[in-house]
Amino acid sequence: MSDDPNTLSRRTTPTWEVELLLSGALVFSLLNLPTLLDSAVLQILPSLSSELVTGLTLVSVYLRAGLVALAMAFVLHLMLRVYWVALVGVNSVYPDGPRWERVKSGVHGLAMRKRNWVTLSVRIETVDNAASLVFASGVAMGVLMVSLSFMAGALLFLSDLLGRYSMLSLSTQAWLIVLLSATFAPAILAGLIDYFFGTRILADGRLAKAIVAILTVYDRFPGVRYFNVLANTIGLNLPKRLLLFVIFMLSAFAISELSTSRPTRQPHLQIFNTQQDSPWVSKPRHYRDQRRGTQKFFAVPTIASRELGESALDLFVPLLADRHPNVFFKHCPELAEFAQANQPTLARDRAWLSCAGRVLTPSLDGVKLNTDDLLYTVDAQSGFEGLLLRVPNHIFTKGRHVISVQNVADEDALEFLAPFQIVVFR
Repeated sequence: MSDDPNTLSRRTTPTWEVELLLSGALVFSLLNLPTLLDSAVLQILPSLSSELVTGLTLVSVYLRAGLVALAMAFVLHLMLRVYWVALVGVNSVYPDGPRWERVKSGVHGLAMRKRNWVTLSVRIETVDNAASLVFASGVAMGVLMVSLSFMAGALLFLSDLLGRYSMLSLSTQAWLIVLLSATFAPAILAGLIDYFFGTRILADGRLAKAIVAILTVYDRFPGVRYFNVLANTIGLNLPKRLLLFVIFMLSAFAISELSTSRPTRQPHLQIFNTQQDSPWVSKPRHYRDQRRGTQKFFAVPTIASRELGESALDLFVPLLADRHPNVFFKHCPELAEFAQANQPTLARDRAWLSCAGRVLTPSLDGVKLNTDDLLYTVDAQSGFEGLLLRVPNHIFTKGRHVISVQNVADEDALEFLAPFQIVVFR
């Protein structure tokens, strides 16, 4: 440190002002980005097949963890920098440190405090270095996760194209496994050969050149290259801190998954442990006036409110591209002729709506509702395509009622799950 307590040490990180500016500006926006990411993913999911849903969910997990890791690093960095500023301020006011003669304690306690005391100048430099390393480590983790997300997204897109148009009859998921293996297996194999047999391989031999060529390709991936610059410099100088890096990354994944608002984490009753889809349970996800945040993207049947009021009831049933068409074709053979023609007509629209009414069987208190007036629509709240059924007000008596809609299974869309149950009062 400088002899002048009002002057920062020459060893102070020269980027400390920029670090503070970036952390302060980005930390709050980064805390909001995971929720925005969930909203975007939930908007896309209904139009995808089951295989693409799995792939997109995997990509979003990596991207979300990267954003959470960046946010955690910036929060920790801000805390360290705030403490560092406090130390610098105290050092400028009291450059001589504590006045031990004013300590009112025993002889041995005072000796222990003096023995363990670290001067403010040393503490300032330690915290300064720690803050810079936390900032750099957070950026490195963010770069790695974002790069992996984009790489996985590109492979997912390519596997979908191959699944659709390739001459080989492989599914999208199979193509994704093939592409992942083709992408990472060469680097893993080259690294293992070099690690275990590198001393026996001639430097100018073909095998050595092949290993170098393969590893060079991977090292030049933009995300990997930018990550290695930071990670190698920090990790190889502080090898014992690798465990902290792993713990931090695992913590980012854990916090990311615990805080996710994807529909796989829906609120449920724990105290009463009720049966799933019980007609005696009122779930907020089925009422448009109670859906909050990303809950509005849950692909379940909805009505306006628990209370019917004086107007007719509008029941909206979302349709999912990878489920409902398959089950409609299975249970309504007459749709085959329209599928072959592939030409929109009024007869085709009517046939689809009639089939949807028979398959989904919306009912009120166990009595099937009239589905002759089903309509196609797009829900203004969620953006889902689906069906609209207006139920007349006069058929509801005073009291509690249950609207039921058949639920289509996730796998292959050829089986049914327990129906959705929506409680409504008049």
